[in-house]
Amino acid sequence: MKRLLTLAVLALLAMLHGCQRDLDEPINIPIISDEVNPNASFAIISGRLQSPVATAKLEVHVYTTATAANPAVHTVVLKADNSFETTIDGLVANTDYLYKYIVYSKVDRAELTPLKFRTKDGNSPLVKTGKAEFASKAAAMCGGEVTSDEGFAVTARGVCWNTQPKPTIADSHTTDGTGVGTFKSMMTKLDENTTYYVRAYATNKNGTNYGEQITVTTNEGLPVVTTHAPTDIVVNAASAGGYIISNSGYAITARGICYSTAENPTTDDNRIEVGNGVGRFYTRITGLSKNTTYYVRAYATNINGTVYGEQRTFTTQDYEQICGHDYVDLGLPSGLKWATHNIGADNPWDYGNYYAWGETSTKEFYRQNNSRTFGNRAIEDISRIPDYDAAAANWKCTWRIPTKDEMIELVENCAFELTSVNGKNGALFTGSNGNTLFLPAAGGLEYREPPYDGLLGHYWTSTVYHASTLEGRYSYTLFFYTDSNNPQAFLHIALRYLGLPIRPVSD
Repeated sequence: MKRLLTLAVLALLAMLHGCQRDLDEPINIPIISDEVNPNASFAIISGRLQSPVATAKLEVHVYTTATAANPAVHTVVLKADNSFETTIDGLVANTDYLYKYIVYSKVDRAELTPLKFRTKDGNSPLVKTGKAEFASKAAAMCGGEVTSDEGFAVTARGVCWNTQPKPTIADSHTTDGTGVGTFKSMMTKLDENTTYYVRAYATNKNGTNYGEQITVTTNEGLPVVTTHAPTDIVVNAASAGGYIISNSGYAITARGICYSTAENPTTDDNRIEVGNGVGRFYTRITGLSKNTTYYVRAYATNINGTVYGEQRTFTTQDYEQICGHDYVDLGLPSGLKWATHNIGADNPWDYGNYYAWGETSTKEFYRQNNSRTFGNRAIEDISRIPDYDAAAANWKCTWRIPTKDEMIELVENCAFELTSVNGKNGALFTGSNGNTLFLPAAGGLEYREPPYDGLLGHYWTSTVYHASTLEGRYSYTLFFYTDSNNPQAFLHIALRYLGLPIRPVSD
């Protein structure tokens, strides 16, 4: 009897549908779980196709008893996980509506039983869910924005969360003020290494509305760090930093920033370590190339590993030029412009050429017996004299060797630090305007090899040194020593026949 009843039902189904579709491609009756969030003039319908079919299209038909013959048809886009969300606009307040789903396969369709909802007297607020800013092993920060109160005061707002989709204020939630605008929400008492579903919410007298759903996953004891936006960007430097929000219960052993001209820099790229512990930190990145885009991320390390903040980008400014040579304005009182590299160098960190004082060309040997000016007591300041000034002779225009007083101005009006750029040791001068000047420790030539390169910085000035017993033998230099417990740059003197680098200046 049971078998006959089954056969009869199958025969009836074949009669009803056989003329409408190919029985070789039957459509299964789908199961849809959904949620309706009605307002006065619109409703948000969301759900999931739990028994998926080979769906070609999913529609929602919305109508009242008076408009059943001409329903409003909404085509729904299914996401990869078969979930969906659609907004039904143009509704009338305080009205009963019917809606039904129609699921289409290639050759058939399934029409589900109509369901009902009622619009409200007024709309609940409009709210968006913000992105998750961080997640530690037990906490996370999210937030949102109430974009409209729909004419009724917002009395509560925040985020709600659960380990199951579509959380509501019946689940765990925060309360973060009232009114329209953006807000931040701290989610606490979370389980380690767990994924949570999160939605922003906002409430007025007409009800509670929710923003889109996002997910947040807590970690396994790693630090939580964000990257500050770079500031004070100049031709060859920028300021950057980060904020260690949480150590997740384990001490921060290292923190700082890493940067590169390629995306997603790591600690294997250029990096600057800036202390340890939680909190905010800042640093100055120097030795950058002009007119170049860099990517930067803050990082933090504890016993469980290293994590990175979000990636930020910045582009350095371009240098201005005088007669084809780049210069930097350090904001000095005199307005003096300093060349960005030595004579004969292509980059700020290159040593370039070496010149005996008062000579305009290089040579194989730097000795007392082949010096043009050693022992000459008649020569005074050689700046701007092309026969003696290597900058004026080789770069021409307004370029020249700096005077003793201009070296003093550089030292007294700029911050000084010893550093390394592209693997070259040297001195960094930072002007009041944030621009920087790098002088590599190029050493000097006596005979033919540069002694102490990487250790000493020794740069010619145009000014002679006067002393009765040393007259005609020495001229002033700028000097610094990179291996020093008391880093400083100061005026010095050097024998004129030595080969030293020259950093030109221009008015």
